[in-house]
Amino acid sequence: MLEPRRLAARTAAVRMASMLGERVGETVGFQVRGERKSSKRARILVVTERILTRLLQADPELISSALIIFEEFNKHRLRADLSFALHLQSQEYLRDDLKLLVMSAALDTDAISSLLNDAHTITSEGRNLEYLEQR
Repeated sequence: MLEPRRLAARTAAVRMASMLGERVGETVGFQVRGERKSSKRARILVVTERILTRLLQADPELISSALIIFEEFNKHRLRADLSFALHLQSQEYLRDDLKLLVMSAALDTDAISSLLNDAHTITSEGRNLEYLEQR
């Protein structure tokens, strides 16, 4: 799972692990510049853009991965776009079974869907601020 910022990557991993009643590194781990908490049992690895780019360059097939999640994709950054392009290339030439999930609070779903061969889109309206203030 790609998180653009180091703090967000750590926080997401901590939150997911706590929801599972585990410590970071068991089922959910993270890797950011200079720090890695993971194990061979980890099923989810939250990484930053630079780490994902390096992983894709070192192993274009991402043989140990089944799904890449791009979180906060609306915040276009060069590294995220590079990782996205490398993933598409890997998927086209090396692993057509490698899945991609793109998430964002504000995303041009039509454009992304067309890049992904008319991929399905899911929209969640969420809650608005008025609703939260009433509670």
